[in-house]
Amino acid sequence: MRVCSLCWLPAFVVASFAATVVGRAQSGHVLPDTTMIRRHVEILAHDSLEGRSTGTRGGAAAATYLEQQLRSWGIQPAGSDGSYRQSVPVHAAVPRRADLSLLHAGDTVRPALWDDILLLSSGDQTLIAAPVPLVFAGYGIVAPEHDYNDYLGVDVQGSVVVLLAGEPPSSDPDYFAGDQLSVHSTLHRKMQEALARGARGTIVVTTPRDPITRDWEHWRQELAFEDVRLSYGVPDQLHLLWHPRMGPALFRGAPMNFGEILRRDSLGGIRSFRMPATMTFRAAFQQRDAVAANIAGLIPGSDPALRSTSVLVGAHYDHLGIGAPVDGDSIYNGLFDNAIGTAVLLEISRLLSQEASSLRRSVLVVFFTGEEKGLLGSRVYASNPLRPLSSTVAMVNIDGIAAFERFRSVIPVGADLSELAGIVGSIASRHGLTIETVPEVFLGRDPLSSSDHWPFIEAGIPSVLLMEGFQYESTSTEEGLQRFIEWGLRTYHQPQDDLRQRADFGAVMQHAGVIADLIRELANTDAPPEWLPGTPYATARLRSQAEGR
Repeated sequence: MRVCSLCWLPAFVVASFAATVVGRAQSGHVLPDTTMIRRHVEILAHDSLEGRSTGTRGGAAAATYLEQQLRSWGIQPAGSDGSYRQSVPVHAAVPRRADLSLLHAGDTVRPALWDDILLLSSGDQTLIAAPVPLVFAGYGIVAPEHDYNDYLGVDVQGSVVVLLAGEPPSSDPDYFAGDQLSVHSTLHRKMQEALARGARGTIVVTTPRDPITRDWEHWRQELAFEDVRLSYGVPDQLHLLWHPRMGPALFRGAPMNFGEILRRDSLGGIRSFRMPATMTFRAAFQQRDAVAANIAGLIPGSDPALRSTSVLVGAHYDHLGIGAPVDGDSIYNGLFDNAIGTAVLLEISRLLSQEASSLRRSVLVVFFTGEEKGLLGSRVYASNPLRPLSSTVAMVNIDGIAAFERFRSVIPVGADLSELAGIVGSIASRHGLTIETVPEVFLGRDPLSSSDHWPFIEAGIPSVLLMEGFQYESTSTEEGLQRFIEWGLRTYHQPQDDLRQRADFGAVMQHAGVIADLIRELANTDAPPEWLPGTPYATARLRSQAEGR
């Protein structure tokens, strides 16, 4: 007998859910409905879903809710074996103790977990019983397009690779994206490169110049949650962050001391070398296995010539789950990240299912799990697509929705790489909006690779994350930016991101309307958007089309 994942919800939440289903079945609305979105948000961000972490009962309850909503509107199941589900098997681990020994001649340094080192990966595959050598490999980057290779002249087979966070300094936008960070700076890319060369693991040293890793307290809080990985993925081995105050101990006796390393990090000219120290690592972990799920539904197109092609629209429904208490609250509900985006996609799905006869292409709706754990659900989909990648014309990602106030501009992340830029521009113009770029204050982050559109870009599908801009109706750009920054510092990935927050549903509905119109446009355009000349992701597109995958 299958246990109902919603049965343990409070009675008033189940009642609200039932009323929502009946209302949808009878309503026949053709415009986004504020009441519907509110109901979805109240359920998805409720404490009883325990933060919707991947592979937990709260995450399973959220998945069941999404599945039942799609079924109630008659949206076809698009998952595996005639269901709405695509399995995402995961393994979770959290450290209970860790002992890293840095072995110098006649001396041993033991950095403390949480204060001096943070584990980016957890589980038995991280253990190193016998001492292994250390090799410094600069930023750990291989970028042929820039004629750059940190591994040139060094053999890291069987070693732990010591790396600097970030990437080479640049003011040239054509060289490592200039003032912005390129994909080469991501921790995931650095780890992959090291493992591909036979390394046993990586130590990433945080530096003042790298905006992603320099906030130690942020990472300490993030990494206190379970490390959740795909069960069938390649073992990650040992990966950790190293506090810069322990830099001198790490580079003791090396060809360059830590001060010289930091100087060269600012000026350029980093070189790689073998280090005199070795290391061991032992730890104990609490571990579990689970099967999470992406939830997928299909709204078939009406044009016989185009219905086999599809527009993929996605939103991640997971969040962080239960973690360290803040002011007595340990549930990280994720109202704005991304319960409200999930609610908007539910409402857009309901709306488009009523308009199916006017959609020439099919619309595939996918609610992803595991985004907060490394884009797990979207990576599973991109590797095992439910509909062919070759016939998926575009991907629209919904990760966050405008909720402060109505806006006058949008930021289409990723659209500038393809003809999506022109399509988004046309939609924005119809809504009286202008196109804005990512403000300079956020250029240290990499929005292109930080959400579920990224695996689809890598797979060759033109994709966009359509964010609201910072030109508001009642607030100056400067005030709006400051408000967003303060929200990020105080509320983002905190228990405070819950139903106590006030959302401006006028802004929510405005954003939902723009996204819905973009989906309609993509579903009805004669020709799908193409990559712009010279874009590296076009090769993956050609490959999937040639293979029919």
